[in-house]
Amino acid sequence: VDLSFSSSQSLPSSQTRLQVTASPQSLCGLRAVDQSVLLLKPEAELSPSWIYNLPGMQHNKFIPSSRLSEDREDCILYRLWMSENRYSIRQGREKDVYSYVEDMGLTAFTNLKIKHPTSCFYYAPPVEFDHEFRDGLSGRLQMGSSERPPPEEPQRKDPPTKDPLTETIRKYFPETWVWDIVTVNSTGVAEVEMTVPDTITEWKAGALCLSNDTGLGLSSVVPLQAFQPFFVEVSLPYSVVRGEAFMLKATVMNYLPTSMRMSVQLEASPDFTAVPVGDDQDSYCLSANGRHTSSWLVTPKSLGNVNFSVSAEAQQSSEPCGSEVATVPETGRKDTVVKVLIVEA
Repeated sequence: VDLSFSSSQSLPSSQTRLQVTASPQSLCGLRAVDQSVLLLKPEAELSPSWIYNLPGMQHNKFIPSSRLSEDREDCILYRLWMSENRYSIRQGREKDVYSYVEDMGLTAFTNLKIKHPTSCFYYAPPVEFDHEFRDGLSGRLQMGSSERPPPEEPQRKDPPTKDPLTETIRKYFPETWVWDIVTVNSTGVAEVEMTVPDTITEWKAGALCLSNDTGLGLSSVVPLQAFQPFFVEVSLPYSVVRGEAFMLKATVMNYLPTSMRMSVQLEASPDFTAVPVGDDQDSYCLSANGRHTSSWLVTPKSLGNVNFSVSAEAQQSSEPCGSEVATVPETGRKDTVVKVLIVEA
């Protein structure tokens, strides 16, 4: 199973494509989560070794005993069988109840005759079902591959590039981005178009596919970096009491190797009053790979969910930033973050 994004890095709220390649007509589960989710519990990540260690994948004996004693009990004399004729002899590759239960990894305790005996006059070592089962599956469960190579895709012409985004409005910050099931077409390819969430982070995607022909397949983890030249992070409490004053902070981070002249604004609202803290609210110079925090003393006036919208914009300016000329990025010149605060009585 192979999984890939159309690009390894995208702007928040932009469009991207997730493509999965597997055996034709496979049913594939897709997942993409914030990398912080996997860091919290890395042992829960799905892997081939984790699947092989499942109880159903382990070969179990019905009753713990040596193979020699089982074989001796299963072998009956041909003359005794002819006289009593109480058992049926396995015909060719015919499977008995014992074999079906054993293949499922179950343990049975019964006094019923559920296993075919073998006749001693043509005795041969019994077939080891565990090797056949595991060898057949080991070829199917390989990281990033499948038994049947995917057919070659016809060359696809990408749509014309759109104008670079000048502003991103970020208000969707999930931990789980993709949790879906898709069916691979007859050529072995499935493609899903989706919108990148607003979180500035690295997303980790994976695919688990099932096929009637090739069995179980697991892809390797594929990353997607949601990134823009600069962005603003808003810090505020989860909830406050109406009339209670608190400090709202907006930190702008610059990941460019050049300086920018920034303007940070908190959108006015009748639901609260905001008083700037400091004297650099109109504009300031943000150094290369630097950060700057602006603050407001906020007092809510309304109950319920109150929206706070903070915008950071790179401005064209003839004024230098120190000894450097202030630059404006080609994409993502303005970043707006909307956060919700619960105001209680």
